[in-house]
Parts: sequence; C-alpha cells; structure tokens
Amino acid sequence: MSYEAKRSDVQKVQLKAQRLVLPFQIVGNATPASKTSNVDDPSVLFLQMEGTGQDNITEDAGALDTDETVPTFTTTASDTNGQFNCLVKVGEAIDKVCRASCYRRSTTLADADEVFIVALGDADGVTANGDKIILTIDGDAALTSGTHNLCLELEYVVSE
Repeated sequence: MSYEAKRSDVQKVQLKAQRLVLPFQIVGNATPASKTSNVDDPSVLFLQMEGTGQDNITEDAGALDTDETVPTFTTTASDTNGQFNCLVKVGEAIDKVCRASCYRRSTTLADADEVFIVALGDADGVTANGDKIILTIDGDAALTSGTHNLCLELEYVVSE
C-alpha cells in the first residue's frame, strides 16, 4: 500500500517542501548586553536579541549577501518579554514559509510547558533576495536569566 499522493500536482509540492531543524542556546542575563547565544550552525541561524545580537544580522556577520539591507522586523527584541528575532540563511529560493515552531530542549517535563509563539518577521517572512527566512519568536520565559536550550523547526517550499 502506498501512502504517497496520487495526483502529480500534489507530488510536486511534496518534492519542493523542505524541513529544517536548528538547535541553539540563549544564556540570559539581567544586563541585555551580557546575554550570550550559541548556535549549532552559526552560518545558517542568526539571532537578534535586546542589547546583544542587534548587529548579528548584517553582511559583515555573514547573514546577508553583499549590498543586501538588514530586514525590518515587525517586533523589537525584548528580554523581559522573551522576544527575539532570527534570520535563517537557506541559500535557495523560497516560495513560502509553511510552518515555524520553537520549542525547549530539556530533560525537565515542566520546561516542555513553555509556549513559544513564532511569527513571520515581516509580511511574508522571506527576505528581499528570497533565500532567507526572518522570524520573531516570543516565549513565556524572560531572557533576563537562566539558560534556554531551544530548537527552531521550519517547513518551507522552495522555488523550482
């Protein structure tokens, strides 16, 4: 028995859909500029947080292509509200972002209750060059203390 779609137009969409999972960590601090972050793949995921990381989404940091402008996010990063922005450098043309979620990686069951709202960073969540995804993440926990071991999961459709 086959579980694949029978219609050719649906099969094409299945072939173009991609899934990307990116673990990262934010070590909170009451002083915004003293926060630190660790990303498993720093050439793909770039974080923008209050007080630190504001300049991480630039050409110099490797996030943007030559002469590409820094995207304007709909939400300003705020430590006390648990909000931060991110840019994911996919490197291939993206038609649309289908789903984005962020969750805590932890051995403590109570941590699994934390809710993260992930929204597109602007109107369509794709940069002007069309090969990067920008997102705003809003968590229950403030980024003013504690170590936040997180994972970003994305599903998107690539152009042909």
